[in-house]
Amino acid sequence: PDVLHDRAAECPDVLSRLDGILDGVVDQAEVDARVKAYDRQAFGAWRKERIAAGDYDREMGHIYSGWDDQDPADADPWRPEDEARIEAWLAGDVGG
Repeated sequence: PDVLHDRAAECPDVLSRLDGILDGVVDQAEVDARVKAYDRQAFGAWRKERIAAGDYDREMGHIYSGWDDQDPADADPWRPEDEARIEAWLAGDVGG
């Protein structure tokens, strides 16, 4: 989390070597797919709970406005087009 500068482009040989080592330990594509599926499932469950509690739009507006020390009154409203992107992601129609 403290990385401020991506050095991959500066050291492609090191990146390639480390990527090869990692490939020998774990199937990166399979792990990536499993993690993304878990993210969708976990977020979907949280979303369902927040919708049932009636605070989903408020929570999402706050999260996507920058949650650190922000006053909730300063959060951008959660818009239908924002929700459409979430629904596409949950359906697997977009990456991430």
